[in-house]
This record gives sequence, structure tokens and C-alpha cells, in this order.
Amino acid sequence: MNLFSGLRLVTVALMLAGAADAAVFTVGSDAACTHRSLGAALNTTAANGPGVDEIRLVPGFAFSDFADPWAIRNQSVTLRGGFPTCAASAQSGPRTTIVSREAGSLFTVSNSQALRTTVTLERLELTTPEGSSVNSVAAGGALMLRGNVRAIVADSRVHGFRASGGGAMALRDEPDGVPRIDLRQTEIRGNRASHGGGLHCLGQGMIRLEPGAIVAGNVANGEGGGVWSQGCSVVMLSRTALQDNQASQGGGLYGSGGAIVSMLWSERTQGPRVIGNRASFWGGGMFLTGSGTELMAWGSQWLANRAEPADVGGDGAALLVGWGARARLLRDPSCPASVDGCTRFYGNSAQSGGFPEYPSIVDVRAGGHLTISSALFDYNRVISVGNRGGAIVSVQPYVPGGSLAEIDNIVFNQNRARHLFGAERTAGDDASAAGRVRAQSITSLDGQFTTVLGSQYAPPIADTALPVDLRASILLGATPLTDPGRVVTGALDCLLTTIAPELPVTRSRLVAGAPVFEGGSFVPAWSSPALDYCDTAGLRSVSSDAHGRPRLDNDPLRHDRYGPLDLGAVERESEPLVVDPG
Repeated sequence: MNLFSGLRLVTVALMLAGAADAAVFTVGSDAACTHRSLGAALNTTAANGPGVDEIRLVPGFAFSDFADPWAIRNQSVTLRGGFPTCAASAQSGPRTTIVSREAGSLFTVSNSQALRTTVTLERLELTTPEGSSVNSVAAGGALMLRGNVRAIVADSRVHGFRASGGGAMALRDEPDGVPRIDLRQTEIRGNRASHGGGLHCLGQGMIRLEPGAIVAGNVANGEGGGVWSQGCSVVMLSRTALQDNQASQGGGLYGSGGAIVSMLWSERTQGPRVIGNRASFWGGGMFLTGSGTELMAWGSQWLANRAEPADVGGDGAALLVGWGARARLLRDPSCPASVDGCTRFYGNSAQSGGFPEYPSIVDVRAGGHLTISSALFDYNRVISVGNRGGAIVSVQPYVPGGSLAEIDNIVFNQNRARHLFGAERTAGDDASAAGRVRAQSITSLDGQFTTVLGSQYAPPIADTALPVDLRASILLGATPLTDPGRVVTGALDCLLTTIAPELPVTRSRLVAGAPVFEGGSFVPAWSSPALDYCDTAGLRSVSSDAHGRPRLDNDPLRHDRYGPLDLGAVERESEPLVVDPG
């Protein structure tokens, strides 16, 4: 036998040994079942060697009769429900239900080894006894992950759990590693906690929501109705949602301490959604705070979130970014070529009746930094009960250096607020600390505003200077550009507007009844005065418009009025050049 033949035989022998170590066990009451309890099956897999064993669970069997919560330590194993009998080879039955007795986390999964272990829970219904109100779990009512472990929860539903942190699930670092959980076609619903009604992650772990995963209807008394993350990564892919969760701050998600939130348009069908969440104070959809905390979103939908406190608050009905946190909401190249098909803020509602009050849909404060490019804000509502203030985008003060919102290629349509852009400043604040707005290539129409360009609030009610840039934009259908007696500092350049400004605006034009857009769209009409109206000086982004199409796309038969750029969020594509063959 030569050397290579010997190596082949050794390799085959090792492969066969590994395959032999991986076994399938079944749990149920019929004669074909290998075990009568899940605990016994887990003990068998722990002693069975290095292979990844599979435990099949039969629906209808009582999986609540155990002396202690199940602990899975230093091993990889797969738990699969939905097998109608122990002899069945296909998951043709309903999900297998496992009921917790609330003596602790239903499953505790840990790994202290250098090699990561993987535990898969598939086609399971994890819940608590009906009508149960006992809260005896410190963290992770259904699932606690510790150390160098990955959990995959697929085609499952986790509901009805309570804990102090992480009503359904919790993740904790250990010296030997950090945990990760992947949710696939899984629903985390109706759980409660002090913080993190659905999931709670402390450390450097990862929560990954894959297509079909939804965190919905969870409640936190404090922060993070759906998800609470301090330092952990949270990834949301297409067709995932944070929906109908509630908390004091961060109804959908609360991120702090360097948490990294990523929202990725992974499929063309639909991006990740933050929908119907509510905060009783700040941040209805999402609340991000602290240096190092970041949101990166390439295509995301922020729909019908609310910040509606009984008294003071109401800031950031959809999103609040503050205390050094940063957020960037950008257009993914795979998004559909329409202004409402990528990043959208729709039907969000902010309200405040306290003092001082400045409710908002998107709020940037205390040194936060926000960038939004290529998005649609439509049918959002901001109500200030005392009529003291309120804006669609609000940028609050901070010493030193202020907070900053940079937005471009944005359409605002059918919104209601006192201000489109605004800020709050209390008496005695250093003027250099004021929030700053840089808004470029904006289309705003048919909004119900007292003013378009913001306001600062300092008791008694007085509007003072608001640093703002506004260039290459179309502002139609609102009254007046600034409050009476106000002073707007910053650059106002190259506007098409029906609103008479109090300050001279370079190359501004008043339009009365001109056909600005093609019917039913935000695209400039062929005869629109918005065409070829502005140069590129002072603009941050001129490469593409809100549809993702190239800017500076000039018709060869037209010459630039003042420059190659169409005003507003959408650039009109060139008409084809037709040459008479005669």
C-alpha cells in the first residue's frame, strides 16, 4: 500500500466514525420512540461523542414534566418538532409545544470551549402555562445563551414568557466567547420584561433576524419593548419586522453602549420593517444612545410608530438618535426604482402635552448625528397640544458642537407638523450648541405646516436663530418659509418655492400654478421650471437621485438654465433624441 492510499483509508475511517457518532433520537409515547423524556434524550446526546445528534419531538406529548430547566452544555444538537410519530421521517405534523414551569429559563445553552457549538430549535412552540403570572426568571424566559454558542431558531413561535431582562431570550458573554442567535421564520410574540420584552443582549453577542422573523407584541416597562442591546450587534434582513412592541423608550428597539444595528435589503421583495411600535416617552420605533452606538440601514420601512406620552416627551416617534450615537439611512442599489420602495417613514405619530414640548418623527439630540439619503416621508403627524413646537425632523442642542442632521434626496408629502425642520433650545443655552440641519435636494409639497424651516423653543415662546442649509429644493404648499420676526442663519440657495422668504435667497423663484411635476409623481414635468436649475456648488451628493438614477442627466436639446441639476429629490431622465430621417 502506498502513502496516498493509506491516507485515503484513514480519511474514510474518520468520516465514518464521525457519521456514526451523529445519531437520531426520538421522544414521545409510542413504541417506536427511543426516549420518554427530553431530558433523558439530551443526556444521551451529551454522552454520544462529537457528532451533531438530532432529537425528534412528537406533537401532543407532555414536554413539561421535568425536574429542572434543560441545560445544554458544550455540545451541538438539533431539536426538531412536528413529527407526527416517532417512526415518521417528515415533519408533517403541527409544531411541537414545550411548556415552561417557570423554574428558570426553559433552555440554558452554554459553551466554554474554544470551538463554537451550535444548537438548533426547529418547528417548536415554546410557551408558559395559560394564565401564568409568575416572574421567577432573571433573564431569558425561554432561552438563555452564554459563551461561545450559536443558536438557530427556525419555524418556531416563542410567546408568553416573563423575565427581568429578555422576556423570551437573553444573551451573555463569557470569557471564552460571545453568543449568537439566528431567528428564521420565527415569531417572538407577547413576552414581557423590565428591559427587552422580546430579546435582551448584554456584551458583544449578535441577534440576527433572517427573512420571515418577527418580534411582535412584546412589552418592556423600561427600555426596548422588542429588543434591548447594550454593545451587541442586531441584524435585520428583508421581510423581518419589529412590530407592535411597547416600552417607555425604544418601543421597537433600544440600543446603547456601542450597539451596532444593521438593516439590510437582502431581497427585492421588501426591506426590514419597524412598524406599529409605541413609546410612552421617547423613541417609538427605535432609540439609539451613546458613543459608538450606530445604525446602518440600506432600505428600511418605518411605519405607524408612535411616541405619545401622557405628559412630557413625544420625541422621535419613529427614530431617536442621541448622546453621541450615529445613524445612516441610505438607499440600497437593489431597491425598486421608486421613491416609496426603499426608505420610507409613513403614518408615524408624535404628540406631547407637557412643558417644554417639542414632539417629532425623527429626533437628533445631545451630539447625535443622522444622515438620511433617498427617502419618502408621507402622512406623518406631529401634534403639540400647547402649540409650542414640533417638527418632522428635529435637531436638538448640545454643548459642545451641537447635533447634526444631513438629509438629501428626500420627498416630504402630506405631513402635518408645526415645522418641517426644527429644534429646541431652552433659555440660557449657548447659541453655538444649537442643532444644525443640512437639507439638500428636498421636495416638500402639500404639507400642513406653520413654518417650513424650523424653530427653536426657549420659554417664554420665542423663535430664534436656527442654523440650516437648504439648497436645490422645491418647497410648495405651505405657509410662510419662516416665522414672523425670525432669523434663519445658514445657506438658502437655489430654491423653487411658493413661499415668500424673509431673507434674500440666491436664485429663488416664486411659482404660481406652474406645472412642476408630472401627474401623480414627484418627477419634474417636461416643462417644469425645476429642470436644469442649479449648479453643484455646495452639494454633498450629486451622483444619484431618490430613485437611484443618475443626476446631471441633461437633455441634448435643452441648455442649462443655471446649472445641470434638476431641483428636488428626483431628477428627470432625458427625453430620447429623435432625428428626422428626412
